[in-house]
Amino acid sequence: MSKTQQSHVYSYTPLSTPRCFRVLEVSPGRIGEPLCCALIEHSLDDPPQYKALSYTWGDPTRTREVLIGDTKLGITENLYFALSSIRDADVSITLWADAICIDQSNIPERNAQVRCMRDIYEKVDEVVVSLGREADGSEGIPSLFERINRAYKAHLTDHENAHTYEFDTSKSDILPDKFKDLGLPHFKSPEWTTLTKFLYRPWLRRTWILQEVVMAKHTIVMCGDWEMPWDQWISRLSGIIETGVLFSCHHELDGEQMHKVGFAIQNMEWIRALKMRRERVTQKMQWVRDVKMRRDRRPHPSTSTKTDRNAGQLPGL
Repeated sequence: MSKTQQSHVYSYTPLSTPRCFRVLEVSPGRIGEPLCCALIEHSLDDPPQYKALSYTWGDPTRTREVLIGDTKLGITENLYFALSSIRDADVSITLWADAICIDQSNIPERNAQVRCMRDIYEKVDEVVVSLGREADGSEGIPSLFERINRAYKAHLTDHENAHTYEFDTSKSDILPDKFKDLGLPHFKSPEWTTLTKFLYRPWLRRTWILQEVVMAKHTIVMCGDWEMPWDQWISRLSGIIETGVLFSCHHELDGEQMHKVGFAIQNMEWIRALKMRRERVTQKMQWVRDVKMRRDRRPHPSTSTKTDRNAGQLPGL
């Protein structure tokens, strides 16, 4: 590489302290326009408002370039697509994404930033989950989720005691002959193949998502052109778990692939349980803080007693 070429490649400036981190400011732009960004250092003790990106890196050999000022930085296609999807046409977006906000060639920095990961995800305004591009009919997933959700509610109405958090791929509570009555596609419909392939996406099996999503206050899930709030996303997956419909259907995935799909769904269920537990703990901690604050505002008992005693005395006594 010539000196001229080297001068156009982005070079990271080391972080000032272990408590510092970088955020990526993505400039406004439209589809097809270059991704223009800036990397800005901040302290985790006084962070800006920012989003965090949760995604899979993808094939490291397939890369695209983003502009950092007048220099170029290579990133994976998955990250490029995620950034393009988040980019706004009118205003800048500030976010954190590990592959670009951490100097991956600097091992000491990378290790220090991993130790800060909990703080990074706790302080975000929102975590944006990018599942990648639409493929294999995934544009129809939201509609299929809604149909399963309606069937799930109808199933619970008929079986009030059937609500369980146990996961069993060997049987289904809703048998295929009931699908039509519940408004579900035929058990050999290609829509079920679409769903199994969608749930086979790598992000759903990532270990790191436990931290990324559980620690976040707000999360949104994106795939291609559609997006879904986290609460809606997890409730729709619960319908798949509770009814077991997916494992009664004709599909094209082999046993090993279906095992991975099962693990993906179970992974989401773990996240739901952990997130609910964390929210309950957070609420209890807030209640304790509120009680302490109200108690601290009350007059001290010794002061109150003395004041009351003096108020009962006659002048000059």
